[in-house]
Amino acid sequence: MFRQARSLLLCTATLLVAVPAMAQMTPGAEPGDVLSLGQVMVEAGAGMTFDAEDGTSGAGAQPLIRFGIAPGIELLGGSGGWTSACFGRCAWSPTTAFAGWRALIPGQMAGFNTAVSGLFYYPTRTDHAQPRVIESSFMLHVDRAIGEALLLTFNAEIARLHDAETAVLRHGEGFGLVWDRGGRWLPLVRFGHRAAAVEGPEPWYLEMGTGLRMGGAFEYEFAVTRGLNAAEPGWGVAAAVAISHDFRPLY
Repeated sequence: MFRQARSLLLCTATLLVAVPAMAQMTPGAEPGDVLSLGQVMVEAGAGMTFDAEDGTSGAGAQPLIRFGIAPGIELLGGSGGWTSACFGRCAWSPTTAFAGWRALIPGQMAGFNTAVSGLFYYPTRTDHAQPRVIESSFMLHVDRAIGEALLLTFNAEIARLHDAETAVLRHGEGFGLVWDRGGRWLPLVRFGHRAAAVEGPEPWYLEMGTGLRMGGAFEYEFAVTRGLNAAEPGWGVAAAVAISHDFRPLY
């Protein structure tokens, strides 16, 4: 049961943040799970944010591909997609391409599953709004089953970002909780703050949504996000889909 819940959260929650360049690994969203050898997962998502001061912005496409290359090790790559100041017929700009890895730490301690991951980002915007430099992120992912129906996740991130011409280190932490009784719906909630190259308060958020199992290789997630301070957009809505395939019979 929890193997399915971990896979659903891992494959879709990474894509739910609409605008930030480092959105593919959101603290509090990802369990400590890794694809097995020969497993492939392709994902995509889209979202909108609504803020009284900054107005409406959108993000689309946000492709991500993950491939298990060895027991407990996977490679991943993709893009932050395209963003705009609205969600329709307006100017859309590419954001960031990224590549990285994820590894499962063998064994369990007090029932906790643990994984680590690293990502490297390169901005692809054509308007030079972002500095043309490589940014990086390192994350710790932990999850633990609570009883027969709850899965608790915790993530901690350290990111090297560039703000104007200065490189800065930022951190983010978050928690997630999913209810899984083995049915089609998986209600979930997340809380935390993101690593962001901004001065002032850190962007804190609260997110609520649900996963949806459609059977076979298709999985979906829908979520609503509420910013908890001025550094995070007021409201956000997002959806994501994942398609998986297992090539292990070929090995």
